[in-house]
Amino acid sequence: MATVGVGAFLLVLLAFVGADDATDSKVHLKVYYESLCPDSVRFVRNQLIPTWNSLGGNYLQIDFLPFGKARSSRKPGGGLSFTCQHGPRECAGNMVMACGLSNLLTDHDLRVKFVGCVMSSSDPPSAGAKCAPTVGLDYSVIEECMDSPAGEALLYNYEQRTLKLYPKGLPFVPTITINGKFDQDAQDAALRDLKSVVCAYIPESARPAQCL
Repeated sequence: MATVGVGAFLLVLLAFVGADDATDSKVHLKVYYESLCPDSVRFVRNQLIPTWNSLGGNYLQIDFLPFGKARSSRKPGGGLSFTCQHGPRECAGNMVMACGLSNLLTDHDLRVKFVGCVMSSSDPPSAGAKCAPTVGLDYSVIEECMDSPAGEALLYNYEQRTLKLYPKGLPFVPTITINGKFDQDAQDAALRDLKSVVCAYIPESARPAQCL
């Protein structure tokens, strides 16, 4: 699909989104990313967190999948090992977020805050100890998860979910789907102005003042 500007994309989208198009006014994002990917870091810092801070959970739901272009393999003695695009430390950073998110299932705002803290740090793989207390977690819980089969299982689950979207692997990280669908124009626009894209997906009758 040809790349279009954010403004042109939004005009096309707004022509199809109306008051009766959805009963759920929340926009559902899935973010496929990895801890040491510069594009992932920029997207979370500059687009995702500001958009969440503006619109919040009344209009936005985010599902984080910290795996990216990694891959798993079976260890000879049992268990799994992971190879990540930016090396072993990226795998550690992915698992920090996977284990943290698994302990924040009931509070969406804290999940966003935790990922935002990790990805906004100068070194995401080592940010767990600093970020866990900001969301009420004891870092030892994350450490126990990372050192157990539970951590491996979490990353493997993210791998399988990623492969469902792209069986041969993601072509770009981060990849964003909106309301369960991938659209290249929406992806390109979201990387530059996520808030405007999210606002365009909110039914007109439910669109908040923050979108004006």
